[in-house]
Amino acid sequence: MSRVFVMLSGVKRSQSIFSTCVGRRFFTSTYQIPTADSILTANSVGPEQIYPTLKNAPAQRCWGVFFLCNGDSPLMYSLTAVYHAHPDPDIDFTTSLSYLHLMSQTAYKTRGIAIAEAYAHCEALTRAHYENFPVGSVLIPKRVRPHVYSIYAFARTADDFADEPGLTVQERLDHLTDWEARLDACLSDPVGPIFTALAETIRVHDLPVQLLRDLLTAFRMDVTTQRHQTYEDLLVYCTFSANPVGRLILHLFGYRGERYARHSDAICSALQLANFWQDIAIDFSRGRMYLPQEDLKRFGVGISDLRDQRVTPEFCQLLDHLINRTQALFEEGYPLLDMVRGRLRFELRLTCLGGMHILKKIRDNECDVFHRRPTVTKRDLPALLFKTFFSFRP
Repeated sequence: MSRVFVMLSGVKRSQSIFSTCVGRRFFTSTYQIPTADSILTANSVGPEQIYPTLKNAPAQRCWGVFFLCNGDSPLMYSLTAVYHAHPDPDIDFTTSLSYLHLMSQTAYKTRGIAIAEAYAHCEALTRAHYENFPVGSVLIPKRVRPHVYSIYAFARTADDFADEPGLTVQERLDHLTDWEARLDACLSDPVGPIFTALAETIRVHDLPVQLLRDLLTAFRMDVTTQRHQTYEDLLVYCTFSANPVGRLILHLFGYRGERYARHSDAICSALQLANFWQDIAIDFSRGRMYLPQEDLKRFGVGISDLRDQRVTPEFCQLLDHLINRTQALFEEGYPLLDMVRGRLRFELRLTCLGGMHILKKIRDNECDVFHRRPTVTKRDLPALLFKTFFSFRP
């Protein structure tokens, strides 16, 4: 564990110049020292857990600030401060630093437990939902999985707001607005385990928060837009619903830049489209339709065909056309698989193979997505894993 110590002797709370020691390197920085109240609130550590008189101590007796940074754990926090103000004016400096160290360790453990519980909550929520592909699978390094869970839990819950039965359109939008407000506030005042974990993930990996806001935009579109006129309109939707997820995963693994994002966007859009074709019946039952309206007219597929779940030759031609376009998107993204390294490469291979397998199953089932929903089963996994590690051929 790497530790960063910051100590101020006999200074007031408004003073902002301090020196930082990291290993053998010394830096001089400026930082507006927060009040004891804000530190206690930000770290969810009450005064009774650290020092009974901390919050009421006079400002002129503030002996220091102590920071801890654990760089080896998925539960690390970038900057945790415990503000120490000793009430006894005669206490010597060495004793004060001992108190400071003890309180910092207490805050470290207390906050660490809270964050661990928050990540455990996100993992449980993740595992409770069905998906085509395992989220945070064994191909994802263990240190990264908690962060994948936190992102998924954030998005999954927002998606539930958009789908939850019994709510009006305005109620759904209000829930999403509140969720975005919690997102905006999570770095300073996280509410609940999901945002406690997500805030940690954002800090540790310096994630662009806008990508998370984009996901909420997609969920609002789910509430307000039940039809998409063109295939291009669907791709615009994917820009908000799917592509941010791929970019966030790349950030978790340290890959940044447009050359990665472009290919990632193609793969994620293809995965989203495959999910649309897979869930035509489910979405229609919820009042949504992701089949482009212009393509329905072009191939002569009527709303009554979907309502009555008729697998007509025209419907098969429509799906064949859309599957071809989706496969082209997968192929556009394939260069990314050679641009990344380690386990992420295998995870992306497996994910692409899974998406392509869904498309194959739709064709194998003669386009009957109404009565035989195509999925990746346990029986499919051995062949997919073999291709992932030894012979990547979609």
